[in-house]
Amino acid sequence: MVFMTQAADHVTGLTGATLTITLSKDGAAFGGISPTVTERGSGWYLVALAGADTDTQGDIVLHVTAAGGDPTDIRGQVFAKVPGDAVALEADAITSAQLSADAIVEIQAGLALSTQVDTLEAGIATILTFTDVATSTRLATASYTVPDNAGIAAIQAKTDQLTFFVANRVDVNVLLMNSATVLGTGTAGDLWRG
Repeated sequence: MVFMTQAADHVTGLTGATLTITLSKDGAAFGGISPTVTERGSGWYLVALAGADTDTQGDIVLHVTAAGGDPTDIRGQVFAKVPGDAVALEADAITSAQLSADAIVEIQAGLALSTQVDTLEAGIATILTFTDVATSTRLATASYTVPDNAGIAAIQAKTDQLTFFVANRVDVNVLLMNSATVLGTGTAGDLWRG
């Protein structure tokens, strides 16, 4: 925003003026520019600078004149983008000279992390490829012995015949012990005996 005063009293806002604007970038010579200028009233004008007007870091100075008005000078500063700015940068929009040392270190750390992630992904892919190989082809090289499934089935057939009258206690009727017939029921009045 630029405020223009009338040359007659140097106080009252100048309205309806056509502004002539020159620009100096980072201490260079002034040159004419043609930004879009919109009058806002009471002597105020909005000057919309183009990207080419603000593409150099350092001081930026506008010298504004208009017929019937006092000249106005505006001084500002152009800064490079800094880490954390919510802007999308083009590939060549910012150079390493414009970045702080901390920002460069952060970028390098990010690149190193990216490399580690790529290495991890490659390792996972290798593991997945290994686990896709049929089990029989892997176990054979490790001297794997196939279990005796027929023998296991025979044992299971016998154990399936066991019954339990209390949890974890086998229900057994003892008839012989060391080839001798067992007499009695094992109760207080009828003890087991040979």
